[in-house]
Amino acid sequence: MDALTSQRRIRLADASHSIPDFYAILVVVVGLALIVNTSIVGIRGGLRASLVTISLTIVIALSIALLFSLATPWRGAIQVSGHPIDAVIKDLNTNYFTR
Repeated sequence: MDALTSQRRIRLADASHSIPDFYAILVVVVGLALIVNTSIVGIRGGLRASLVTISLTIVIALSIALLFSLATPWRGAIQVSGHPIDAVIKDLNTNYFTR
């Protein structure tokens, strides 16, 4: 029971932090550099190179969006509820799991 409560406190403390600014900036800059690189290389490549650049841009944009949405699991559009763990603690306190 003590370990469960301790782990919950650690998770709640971690939830108050987001990803480091340097890491977020690095991911965005590297993604943009990759898009610019494929754009420059594929300028004269025709339709196939354009499709590669467009698909790469979509994948990078979705990856960055996913990174930011999952960086803080207790905030934003995707949230983790604390209710299930509260229900388990209540069940443990009421001796629900005893034989």
